[in-house]
Amino acid sequence: MSDFDNNDLNLSDSFLSDIKKDIADQVRDQVEHPKETLPNFDYVDDLLDDTTLSLTQDFRFFSAPEFLDEEEEEEEEFEPEEPEEDAIPVHRTTAKKRGWFRRMPVWGRILTVLGILLVVGALAAFLYYQYLLGLVNIKPDNETTTSSEAVSEDDTVDEEEDDLDNSAGLEEIDEDDIDWNTSSDYRKEEGVLNFLLLGVDKQGGGNGRSDAIIIATLNENTKELSLCSIMRDCYVQIPKYNGKSYRATKINVSHAIGEGPLTVETVQQNFDIAIDGYAEVDFDAFAKVIDAVGGVEITLTSAEVSYLNGRKSSIVDPSQRNVRVGTQTLNGVQALGYARIRKVATSDGLNNDFGRTSRQRVVLNALFDKYKSAGVLDLLGILQKILPLVTTDLDKDEITSVLTKLVSVRPTSLKTMSVPVDGGYSDRFVENAGSVLALDMKKNRNAIHKFIFGSED
Repeated sequence: MSDFDNNDLNLSDSFLSDIKKDIADQVRDQVEHPKETLPNFDYVDDLLDDTTLSLTQDFRFFSAPEFLDEEEEEEEEFEPEEPEEDAIPVHRTTAKKRGWFRRMPVWGRILTVLGILLVVGALAAFLYYQYLLGLVNIKPDNETTTSSEAVSEDDTVDEEEDDLDNSAGLEEIDEDDIDWNTSSDYRKEEGVLNFLLLGVDKQGGGNGRSDAIIIATLNENTKELSLCSIMRDCYVQIPKYNGKSYRATKINVSHAIGEGPLTVETVQQNFDIAIDGYAEVDFDAFAKVIDAVGGVEITLTSAEVSYLNGRKSSIVDPSQRNVRVGTQTLNGVQALGYARIRKVATSDGLNNDFGRTSRQRVVLNALFDKYKSAGVLDLLGILQKILPLVTTDLDKDEITSVLTKLVSVRPTSLKTMSVPVDGGYSDRFVENAGSVLALDMKKNRNAIHKFIFGSED
C-alpha cells in the first residue's frame, strides 16, 4: 500500500477522489488532444493551498497504484486521434481564473502602470495649477473704487515740489494744439495680445500713482514679446469715471483716480490701441518679485552708484546703500531704487523720466533672463511666491489661455521702445500739474502701432 493510501493527513476520501479524478481527466485530455498545453495543475495547487497542503509534499499521488491502473485502462480504451484542422481546442479545467493584471503580458503590465502614473501625475499637476491660480488677486472690471475712497481732482494733480514752480520757465501748454484721438473703436488684430503692466507707488496712501506704465505685447504672428514704456509725465486726456469728468493731466494720475481699469481706458483712448487686460504690483511687491528670483544682474555707472549710496538715494533702506560700480546682482530693494532714478543720466545719456523708463526696461529684461534660465521646478517655486503679489482683471480661464499661448510662442528675447518717441513731444508747464510732456499724439500713436502691429494703420 502506498504512503498516499495511508492517508497520514486524514483527508476525506471524497476530497482525494475528486483530486484523482480531475488529474485523470486532464491526462485523458492529453491523450485525446496531444497538441494542447500541458495539464493545468493550478487547480490542484489551489486546492492544496486551501488545506495548507503543498503540491510538492503530496506529489506522491502520481505513483499511487490506483492512478497507474486507471491510466493503463484509459490507454487501452482510447486511441489517439488526429484533431480536425478547424476544431477549436477545449481546455477542460475548473481552475480558478487569475486576476486580469496577472494574465497580462509583462509589457502590458508596464504600460498599465505607466498609464496610471501619468493620469495621477496629470491630476496632481492640474490641482497644483489651480492652487497657483487661486493665489492671484483677481479684480473684475466692475469692481471699482467707491466715491468715498476716490481722490479728489486737486489731490490727483499735485506733483513733486520741484515740478510745480516752473523754475525752468517752460511754456504753458495749449490743448488746442494737441490732436486728441476721437475714435472709440480701438485697434485690435488677430494673434496680437496687449496687456498693461503697472508699477504703483502707494507709499503716500490711497490708490497711488502708476510710476511704471508698460504695454506688454505677445505677438503670435511674429513669435515676439515686446515692451512699450509710456512715461508717467505724458499729458493725456482722462476719460470720464464714475460719472465725473476730469481735465487733462499726467497719465500716471489715472491710477490715483480709478486704479487699473481707468488706466487701461486712458491708454486705449489716447493711443488708439485695445488692451486685453492689466496686471499690477506696488513697489513693495516689485522688490519681492526680484528677491524671489534671487536678484537681477545690473551694470551701474559711477554716477548711479554715488546717487544710490548717497543721502537722497531712491533705495529706501539705508542698510542696502552699498552698491558698487560695474556689473553686480542687486536685491529687490536695490533694484527698485535703481529703477526709480530720475536725477542721474543713464550710461547712454538719458535723463529724467526718459532715464527712469529706460532703467525699468533694463530691470524687466534682467528678470526675463532669469525666468528663461530657470527650470520647471524653480519656476513653480517662484510663481508660488510672486502670484499673491499680483492684481489683475483677467479671470482664471484667461490667465490659462495667455500662459498656453506664451508657452506655444516661446519668445527668447524682448523688443523694447518708449513713448514719447524722438521728435514727438515738447516740454510744457501746466498749473497744478507741473512740467509735462506735450505729445504729438498722431506721431506717437503711429510709432506704437508700427512697433506692436508692424504698420501704422
